Amino acid sequence: MRYIIDTNIFIRVLETSNKTQHEECKRFLRYVKINKIEASTLDVVLAEIDWTLKSFYKVKKSKRVESLKYIINLPGLGFIHKSDINTTLTLYENHNVKFVDCLLASIPQVINKEWAVVSYDKDFDKLGIIRKNPGELVI
Repeated sequence: MRYIIDTNIFIRVLETSNKTQHEECKRFLRYVKINKIEASTLDVVLAEIDWTLKSFYKVKKSKRVESLKYIINLPGLGFIHKSDINTTLTLYENHNVKFVDCLLASIPQVINKEWAVVSYDKDFDKLGIIRKNPGELVI
């Protein structure tokens, strides 16, 4: 199974207040790096990472750029450009979740349960897709 990585997985690697999640996410991305886990993300996740680091964690731009470059160049990580905008809008209209979450959920393979989203965000559970915590995948 291929996995789509949500913003919070990358944030938990960069921000260490929750040690358990930090370690799970580091281990998960290590598995991606060595191709033990097939994973991708969306470009919009990078924008959300940048915004979160700037707004909530007050990270300087130079450090944010460094973090984004690391993610972009992570071996084994792919980038998907296949969200279905009509499905995105339908999910967004009918559920109380973030628009970006609907974009991830509307990837055809995700909505058809061929791929899963890796996230701690339980809002994905409202969208009828498969969601996994990274700890479930790197036991």
